[in-house]
Amino acid sequence: MGAAAARPTKFASSARISAVEGRWAGLAGRRRCSNVGSIRRRRRRALGAFIRADLFPRAAAAFRKFLLRVATPDAAEAVTGGQSYSLAAEDVLFDYFVAFCRHSYPAQLAAYEKAAATMDMRAPHSWYPYARSIHRKIIYHGGPTNSGKTYQALQALASAKRGVYCGPLRLLAMEVYEQLNADGVRCDMVTGQEVLRVPGSGHVACTVEMVSLNTHADVAVVDEIQMIGDSARGFAWTRAVLGLPANEIHVCGDLSAVGLIRQLAAVCDDEFELRTYDRMTPLAVDEGCLPQGWADVQPGDCIVAFSRQQLYHIKREVEQSSDQKACLVYGALPAETRRAQARLFNDPEGDHKV
Repeated sequence: MGAAAARPTKFASSARISAVEGRWAGLAGRRRCSNVGSIRRRRRRALGAFIRADLFPRAAAAFRKFLLRVATPDAAEAVTGGQSYSLAAEDVLFDYFVAFCRHSYPAQLAAYEKAAATMDMRAPHSWYPYARSIHRKIIYHGGPTNSGKTYQALQALASAKRGVYCGPLRLLAMEVYEQLNADGVRCDMVTGQEVLRVPGSGHVACTVEMVSLNTHADVAVVDEIQMIGDSARGFAWTRAVLGLPANEIHVCGDLSAVGLIRQLAAVCDDEFELRTYDRMTPLAVDEGCLPQGWADVQPGDCIVAFSRQQLYHIKREVEQSSDQKACLVYGALPAETRRAQARLFNDPEGDHKV
């Protein structure tokens, strides 16, 4: 501290101090700030200059001693709280205080600035330098269900040398995994529950939380993009859109997220293209329900229930009341069992059609 006071010219020359004194002359008579409010204001400003709260009292005391040593009597009066002290005078002094701290406490300021940068959440796109190094194109496939939007994205995925599919459900990841392998495109599957590797694979189908951001892909597909607005899981879609290191990213979903994805593309300096689709078959609400109960269930129907007990009860009722056989899928089923049930339902030659 003494060394800093002995070498003031490194951050404030005598000419600068004189200039400050000249400005003080026009500040006399202005409203004085309250002592408590002034201290709080100084601390907030100091934090903005990376001067920590625990360092601020020591630095302020050292700076005051330095000014009293080099200042003229008029300037000293202002520093000690004389009548010419005001917020405006404080503004004049603050830049010199910051320069003094940078000269006297360089290591402490640098360490705090580095720590603050690691906690800065205002620019999440900057957290993914690998993705930012790639010129990406985001293609938004937007439309209702059964409009072909996901099919078009998966066609682009299958034709790529390296690709990744990200979906919200393990069953969707499994469906893409099985379809690509059936079409001769070697594909791995990665979910939070299991990992299936195929030798020589250049593709992976995964749940969106499990996608790797360290492997470059020619094409990536992010399904159900509207889930980016979900309060519990939306972070995973945000992470995928911002961080996937892929030349092309095909996002699929309804049109509710178009504005947000367009903004994210602009922030990331990515190209953006919107492709819209119409439903290929009409969707209408049935005027009636099931007049004869579960006996009226038709092949291809999907029944949704909200507990495992309900699911088993409905399956039993359907099979007893009609000639239909029902598959059963819920989250707690083992992965292989879920896959087997899905295959039963999708088998055109099978008799499990509900």
